[in-house]
Amino acid sequence: MILKLVEKGAHLEFRDSETLTPLHRAAIAGNFEAIKALLDLGQNPNVRDARDLTPLYHAVSQDVPTRCIVQLLYDHAILGVMDDKNRQEIHQCGVKPMPNIINRPYAYEEPNMLIQKVPI
Repeated sequence: MILKLVEKGAHLEFRDSETLTPLHRAAIAGNFEAIKALLDLGQNPNVRDARDLTPLYHAVSQDVPTRCIVQLLYDHAILGVMDDKNRQEIHQCGVKPMPNIINRPYAYEEPNMLIQKVPI
């Protein structure tokens, strides 16, 4: 569906009324296929919304599949984005009942493959 919309002229950088791009929305929803498609089409993984937050920040703030976070990291999503309460992605991982993926030493060898190098 995303590919068809882009073929017909849809803009990857379109923003909704909350200033979120399709990549932000895909990250919030935990939609891996949409995240991958948007990144493959050239969507910037570090695009910011009106609150200056990235898709990665939104993804780690939600209960999304780990592979969504891995895909964003693989495509060079930056870490260290701060919200209005001075919390970063790492803080969100610490307060949510989810895998603390950002703290783990991983190697990204292929976009859909994750190899944990050091057990934690």
